[in-house]
Amino acid sequence: MNNTTIIPIDNIDAYNKMYGFETLHPLVSVVDLAGATKMPNHVACRYGVYALWLKDGIQCSLHYDSSILRCQSLPRRKKSW
Repeated sequence: MNNTTIIPIDNIDAYNKMYGFETLHPLVSVVDLAGATKMPNHVACRYGVYALWLKDGIQCSLHYDSSILRCQSLPRRKKSW
């Protein structure tokens, strides 16, 4: 990751500002990135907060420590509820 900008995300507001969302609560945020007004490209983030991502059919690689986590699309299952 040479010559890559590292953005520190130390709080919910910093994450929301990075993607153009309004911060409604200082400790919790749920966003749909399809509604983002900003989308940073080719950056690395250092997260100082807990995050959970749910993806829908997008293939990607997440870099965690010295490992690369491959996220592949899985066939959609029919909802049983």
